[in-house]
Amino acid sequence: MGIIPVLSVMLNVDYSGKGRVLNGVCLDLAPGEILGLVGQSGSGKSTLALSILRLLSFKGGSDSGSILFRGNELLGASEKQMRKLRGNQISLVLQSPLASLNPSMRIGRQLFEAWGAHSNENGAATIMETLRQVNLPTDEAFLNRYPRQLSVGLAQRVLIAMAVLHRPAVLLADEPTSALDALTQASILDLFRKVNREYGTAMLFVSHDLLAVASLCHRIAILHEGQIVETGTPREIFETPRHEYTRTLVNAIPTLRFETPERVQV
Repeated sequence: MGIIPVLSVMLNVDYSGKGRVLNGVCLDLAPGEILGLVGQSGSGKSTLALSILRLLSFKGGSDSGSILFRGNELLGASEKQMRKLRGNQISLVLQSPLASLNPSMRIGRQLFEAWGAHSNENGAATIMETLRQVNLPTDEAFLNRYPRQLSVGLAQRVLIAMAVLHRPAVLLADEPTSALDALTQASILDLFRKVNREYGTAMLFVSHDLLAVASLCHRIAILHEGQIVETGTPREIFETPRHEYTRTLVNAIPTLRFETPERVQV
């Protein structure tokens, strides 16, 4: 018997006035797997994440098909049922941490409220442990800061800490490194590897950055014109891409050349 996916998706998505955005998109996410979803801007990557969380209607979209989480169908789940899952068993990390955090609340309070949304137990020990796991301070001075007092990299770590407080089975990461500089991006990718390794959290890592996805993910799915056109390991995608669009993406990755440019005479 093969591995049973923790998340299995077959989706069609439409937006009023825009037509079909996702057309028969099929994805399976195995327990503990990191699956990269790559596509150009506007290809429907974020739409897929919103649909999985049953938040698409707030954006004016509608979907059909199937979303199986641990064998349970989510497409017909009530809002009450989904609230028990969101942030608990399925979490989300967005690309703009400073916009995602509440600007009027201190970091500590936001962490404790994220814990209290799904547990009546005292979460202080778990919160402190999680902060240490994501390489954040645990002192009172840090917890009393507001989001505006953090760098983008620190704010992203806070967002990740909030997302993994309840040790979710699935983490949806929607362009989580696109707003970061190269060094901070590398540290955040290392953090996702650590979360995956230590918590066993399966991840759907959404990005347009093929190199970042290749360095992190066990498999990569290529999304083009509303469909998954190719799925494979990073080696397969880079060395033997089968679809024309995948080959275009791979060929578009710049090759470093260290030639000294000719100086303009003035």
